Amino acid sequence: MWPFQQTVVEAETPPLTPEQQLAEIDLECHEAERQFNADSAALRNYNIEHAEQPFRVKTGDVLRIQTRVNDLERQRLERAFRKSYERRNRAWSTRADFLLQRGLIR
Repeated sequence: MWPFQQTVVEAETPPLTPEQQLAEIDLECHEAERQFNADSAALRNYNIEHAEQPFRVKTGDVLRIQTRVNDLERQRLERAFRKSYERRNRAWSTRADFLLQRGLIR
């Protein structure tokens, strides 16, 4: 066995000031917004480039209009869009809650 034992001393980080907390929250908001804009632009561009005509199925007196939903690339883009949409909403909600708690907004 090793005769010496090393102890790891972790320095305590001082708590963040409200201004520093708000700066971190703002950074997350803007990063989430940037990602949301990129994902929504990618989905929009894909839909423009791959516009599909819905097909119609008439059964008796009922006319159903269906689209093709098995496009894997579109599904991937929509999934990324939904994920970034939720992240953006969470970030802005966190910012609003923080400002409400501090009494900076009503």
